[in-house]
Amino acid sequence: MRILQPPDLVTRRLAWVTLVNTVGNGLLVSTIALYLVRFVGLSAGDVALGASVSSLSGLVASVLIGRLADRRDPRMLLIALTALQGLGTATYLFVQSLSGYLATSAVVGACAFSSVAVRNTLVGRILSPTERVGSLAYLRAVTNAGMGAGSCLTLIAVSFGTLRAFQLTIAVDVLTFAAAVLLLTQIAPVGRSGKIHDRGERGSINFSNLRFLLFAIYAGALYVHSGLMDTGIALWVTLRTTAPDSTIGITLAMESILVVLLQVRMSRGITTNRQAGLACLYAAFLLVLACALFALSAALSDWLAGAVVILGGVAHVGGEILLAAGTWTLSFSLAPRSMVGRYQGIFTGSQASARMFAPLLITVTAINLGAVGWAVLAAWFAVFGALVWRVAAQTDPVRDATLASGTP
Repeated sequence: MRILQPPDLVTRRLAWVTLVNTVGNGLLVSTIALYLVRFVGLSAGDVALGASVSSLSGLVASVLIGRLADRRDPRMLLIALTALQGLGTATYLFVQSLSGYLATSAVVGACAFSSVAVRNTLVGRILSPTERVGSLAYLRAVTNAGMGAGSCLTLIAVSFGTLRAFQLTIAVDVLTFAAAVLLLTQIAPVGRSGKIHDRGERGSINFSNLRFLLFAIYAGALYVHSGLMDTGIALWVTLRTTAPDSTIGITLAMESILVVLLQVRMSRGITTNRQAGLACLYAAFLLVLACALFALSAALSDWLAGAVVILGGVAHVGGEILLAAGTWTLSFSLAPRSMVGRYQGIFTGSQASARMFAPLLITVTAINLGAVGWAVLAAWFAVFGALVWRVAAQTDPVRDATLASGTP
């Protein structure tokens, strides 16, 4: 597979780790809610509460573990987190109550989000500024391919519909974590500070820290777009349009395919702060366009409404891809060089908070208010896209030239 052949060895190995693990995660994500409701006896509200607990624990843990990644080998931390997440996933097999489910969700969520922060720290330690975004783009494309494959395999468990079939899907996911740990051991150890080290950089608050914190808040606000695909489209199509129900599956499948095909290509050339800021601004424009198309679909009928929803999905995925590339660049370039882990933890935490907040925001606005709600969401994306661009524009030309040259 060409997607598993990025230029550097570290990314190639991380890509295989990601593919193996996300196939299992695709199985779990697509079946766990049904398993908990049908066989454990939890309600849909209980499952939603667990998802919120998972995001909250991820928010807290990613910040704390990110700090640890600056003091320890991020590869070893990633191995430990992957193993612990596998054990946490296995615990789903023994959950019998809401409290047990919430505890398991907290552990799994903490490990999942922290692993992203530590993996990004590993990439930041080893690769040059011009290579980092390309590496993360490859990994994101592989993630979507793996999740898609896992979701397709879910049809087997659902078709059988038995407790044993659902338990088997969880067990398979646990085995993918074990395989991921073995693959991670093939990556060479990384020192405490790797290539990235500046004397005199400390944890005190200064202008650079403030700029990063503002960036993390603004970027987190933009990342609520994830809720459009996770929950928004399904609710919108079902409750507010006359589009065929198949529109939901087509839109979601198309999103995964386009990310696999376009993430690497559209991320190329986004290496400086100014380029990253423009990418985020263009991303916000595409998200605004997506909101307008989704709102328009309610005024149309049947297949025409479905076609407009799909067009909105195309605009959304374009914004999603550009936003990812732009914020990756800024998350590295705005961070002090000796504290990459700490700042990747903050950045990942902002994404966790967005994932926790997104379903509520989208339900209160678009689903409840219709076109007016979509207008509110469009304004949200426009404002925060402009704010991220403003932070990126306040850059040091010398630093931008250094990033463009590939010097860490």
